[in-house]
Amino acid sequence: MPDAGSSWPYALLAAAVLALAALMAWLLYCLRPVHSRDAMARRADRNGMALLALADEMECYLYEQARRGHPTGQQQHWPRLCRRLAMDHLECINRLMLDEPARRTEPRDRAS
Repeated sequence: MPDAGSSWPYALLAAAVLALAALMAWLLYCLRPVHSRDAMARRADRNGMALLALADEMECYLYEQARRGHPTGQQQHWPRLCRRLAMDHLECINRLMLDEPARRTEPRDRAS
C-alpha cells in the first residue's frame, strides 16, 4: 500500500486518463463515415454529368436569347468552359478508377 506522500495515485490517474483518451480516439476513428473509392467515383461522376447538363442548359438559353435578337457572343464561353471542366473532371475519375485495379493486381511482395 503506497503512503500518502507517494506519486503512485497521480501516475495511476494519468494512465487512466491516457487510456480513456486512446479509447475515445479509437471510437471516433471507427465511427467516422467510410467513403469507398467506388462511391466517391460515382459521386464525382454525377457531378461531372451535372456540369454537362448545365452546359446544355446554358446553350439552350443562349440559343433562345440569340433567336430573340439579343447579343450572346460574350456569354458563349461559359458553356464551353463547363464542358471543358466536366471533361477534365470525368477524365480524372476514369484515370483514378483504371489505376486502382492495376494497383491491386501488382504483387505485394516483389521478393517472392
